[in-house]
Amino acid sequence: MSSSKKHTKASLLTENQRLRDKLAEYEQLINSIRKGEVDAILQTREEQSYVVSLLDEESIYRKLIEEMGEGALIISDQNIILYANQYIAKILQSPLHKIIGTAIDNWIFPDERDYLDNTLRNMADYYSGTVRHEYSLRSNTGSPIPAYLTIGKNSNENSDYTLSIIVTDLSEQKRNKAIAADEKLTRTILEQVTEAIVVCDSSGIILRSNATSRRLSETEPTGLSFDAIFQLIDKNDNLYQLKDILDNTVSGQLELSLRGKTRHFDLLVGSSYIRDIDSYNDIIGSVISLTDITHIKNTERDAVKANDQLQQQLQIAKRSRRALLNVVEDVKQSEKRLKNIASRLPGMIYEYQLFPDGSHRMPYVSDAISSLLGIDPESVHLDASPVFESIHPDDLARINISIKTSASELSIWRNEWRSIDKNGNIRWFNANATPDKQSDGSVLWHGFLTDVTERKAQESKVRLSAHVFENSREGIVITDKNNNIIMVNKAFTSITGYPEEEVLGITPNVLSSGQHKSDFYHNMWETISSQGYWEGEIWNRRKDGSIYPEWLSIIQTHDPEYNATVYIGIFEDITQRKEYEQHIQWLAHYDPLTKLPNRVLLSEHVEYAISQAQRQNKKIAILYCDLDNFKNINDSLGHKVGDLLLTEVAQRLSSLLRNQDTISRQGGDEFIILLPDTNADGSAHVAEKIQTEISKPYNINNYEMTATLSTGITIYPDDGDDFDTLSRYADIAMYHAKRLGGNNYFFYSTELQTITARTLKLEKDIRFAIDNQQLDIYYQPQVSLITGKISGLEALLRWNHPDFGMISPLEFIPIAENSGQILRIGGWVTRTATLQLKKWQATGIDPIKLSINLSVRELKQSQLVEKLENILTETGFEPGLLELEITESMLMEDQENIINTLNRINSLGVHLSIDDFGTGYSSLAYVKRLPVNQLKIDKSFVQDIMNDPGDAIIAQAIISLGHSLGMEVIAEGVEDTAQLDFLRSHGCDHIQGYLFSKPLPAGDIWKLLSDSETNKLTLIYSS
Repeated sequence: MSSSKKHTKASLLTENQRLRDKLAEYEQLINSIRKGEVDAILQTREEQSYVVSLLDEESIYRKLIEEMGEGALIISDQNIILYANQYIAKILQSPLHKIIGTAIDNWIFPDERDYLDNTLRNMADYYSGTVRHEYSLRSNTGSPIPAYLTIGKNSNENSDYTLSIIVTDLSEQKRNKAIAADEKLTRTILEQVTEAIVVCDSSGIILRSNATSRRLSETEPTGLSFDAIFQLIDKNDNLYQLKDILDNTVSGQLELSLRGKTRHFDLLVGSSYIRDIDSYNDIIGSVISLTDITHIKNTERDAVKANDQLQQQLQIAKRSRRALLNVVEDVKQSEKRLKNIASRLPGMIYEYQLFPDGSHRMPYVSDAISSLLGIDPESVHLDASPVFESIHPDDLARINISIKTSASELSIWRNEWRSIDKNGNIRWFNANATPDKQSDGSVLWHGFLTDVTERKAQESKVRLSAHVFENSREGIVITDKNNNIIMVNKAFTSITGYPEEEVLGITPNVLSSGQHKSDFYHNMWETISSQGYWEGEIWNRRKDGSIYPEWLSIIQTHDPEYNATVYIGIFEDITQRKEYEQHIQWLAHYDPLTKLPNRVLLSEHVEYAISQAQRQNKKIAILYCDLDNFKNINDSLGHKVGDLLLTEVAQRLSSLLRNQDTISRQGGDEFIILLPDTNADGSAHVAEKIQTEISKPYNINNYEMTATLSTGITIYPDDGDDFDTLSRYADIAMYHAKRLGGNNYFFYSTELQTITARTLKLEKDIRFAIDNQQLDIYYQPQVSLITGKISGLEALLRWNHPDFGMISPLEFIPIAENSGQILRIGGWVTRTATLQLKKWQATGIDPIKLSINLSVRELKQSQLVEKLENILTETGFEPGLLELEITESMLMEDQENIINTLNRINSLGVHLSIDDFGTGYSSLAYVKRLPVNQLKIDKSFVQDIMNDPGDAIIAQAIISLGHSLGMEVIAEGVEDTAQLDFLRSHGCDHIQGYLFSKPLPAGDIWKLLSDSETNKLTLIYSS
């Protein structure tokens, strides 16, 4: 190795070590600033410039700070800049003397100043570490500069402190990101344009291409020569290379052809140069665009070919027209000669003579009379009567009158009439004759007669066709072979708005809507040409510009009169049909009352939401909502009010949901809500909002009312993975929320499934409860507040289940109602209880009233009265001691039938009582019509009668109402003497409740009835 090379290597090693040392010094300085080991201690102003002194002005640290590639600041505890290096001046585009001594806030954009101030304040008060955050610095020119600020705290033993800040300029980094984004956008646009785009360098090598260019070249052209890949030729087969294209497309585009490996393309080629940004005149490449116009060129070639054929056909048509005109002239001459001959050669030539005395004869008649009228020519020479006898009776008088008129006026006689041949067929004849006056006073006609039966039949058909044509509700248009309109009917004008005179002689293209492509009409006429018929749906335009759908049938036929092809179009406006179909389609997916999606559409939305959640590992929620006690509102105020309430509820629910959510009405008062991307917490939040919103007051048809919802919630995938499962479980959870009192929401759980299984088992077992002797009747005494004695017993059903023990009626009575077993159970209760009281009466117990609850299904059964009468007859129980209790809500449905049934029950002598009175919506006018003997105050009013003034007023009102209507009043749920005193003081007739006795089995009740002391009820009576 030479000495010079050794020297160079040694120099490089020395320089490298120097740079390493300097870098270490920079790092040590930065760490010292951050740790507070370097401190700004002096700030002076000399000759309009700031000088910042460090602990040692000659220290190497100061030199490093000044030369470092990041900005450095030292600020005081008042956020005043005490020191700034030269890089800060570069970043902020300001001299140092305008920076030092100013507040740091002056160089921060206003919307970030509060954040910086809070950070600096926290550094001063609490934090001694390092804080980093990105800010927008405000340069001296006002432009934003993105930068990271690294802030450290410097403290001394005197508790004084300064803050050191390292500023890292992020402008270049941001700029590079923007350039990368622009590049990505350029690539995206290039791939999505329909034209082929090719970018070449100055030597013609392809630098970039898009998908269309790859399709045209049938290869990946990038990196290859443009001339090698795109061999373009003009219509004269001249080869165009890249240079030729650039030279010839400066002011326009070229039409060239590309012969590919497997296909041929017609292209519209354009180009532009790419010039250097820094020196615009230097060309560094080019951009070539190639637009595929193969389809357009093929269409042009087809059009040229079609035009040539049309010209040929036009020449043929001109020659045919001249020939046709000659034929028409010949026909006219022939018709003239035939008319002359026809005037002399009628079907039947005859002479008819009428004498003054009324006799008539036919001196001459041709032999055609035999074939036409079936009359022998000889038989009419002396008497023409056989001819007149052949005339239809309805036409004979008219014919005779016309003959007399012709004779008196010597006017030409013309007439038509009917005749009945020997087979009974009607034939039509036409005759005309010229009269001559004879010397003997007679009139002689010379004439002819023809059979016009076929013509009359044809005329009848024509008249019928014309009637159909003019009066058809379908539009009819007839065109000639050139598709020019020659006739339209009234319906055509009615549908399209075009009167006949505006469209005669033009084509039906005037109706074109522009909705169909040329292929549609091409295929239509091909079908007509090959099959002679086409029908289908088409969109046309009326004269007023409106577009409408029609069902069009086109028939190609031959007109024998003109020996020409004509086209008959028959169409009907199917706008209403389309609207109906759309309405049917809408009804298939939406609820007509609330306009909400129905179960079908909801199911589709749920399945889609499940598929999305599955891919994205997210959850969805299903909320099953049901209005509480909606049936009471519907029954009392009517279905119209109920429907309006449902509509208002639907609107309130919809207003709470997001765009991606779905709310559906399932029918009745049930709604299901789909919440995509929602977990249990989110669904609970929505359910709470729903409860709040729905419970707000409503004003429906001037009725002030409130409503509440019970909601069941399931979560996918926790509770199920399909719509049916999730909705079924949500339904179960909803019913559990109702059992908890309503106006609540409840999440589905496996425990609920257990409850449902219990319900199903109870529904199954209750069918055998009577036969297995599991049912028992308890009796609760009713006490007269007048006598202080037991005045009656209410029979209350109990079920001792072999597995679940004693079951509350609140649980199993609804099950019995829903399963239909309540009818059998109700009959058993009535029979058993009446027999029991008859047995007690036989032991000497005074007869007392027996109250039995009647269910809705029992009240509605058609044989209720007959069954009741049979039980009374069978048990011998006195009807006047039996009282049937019905709830107020039961009276609201099917009122007339209910009243009829109650009247029939009352006619048996059985008493009736309205249970839970005051909880429903019955009107005074309605109650007056009922054959009711007693009103029962519901225990919900009695419980708070001493604490709630409203309940006290209601109880007083019921007592007053009952007495004014001639009814007794009983209060249930009486549990303390204060309630007793209140009721007695306001005239209540009877009480029932735990104050005297809870419901007891038959044995205990018998003891109670037998105990004369207890029966005196001294406590109640004396209190």
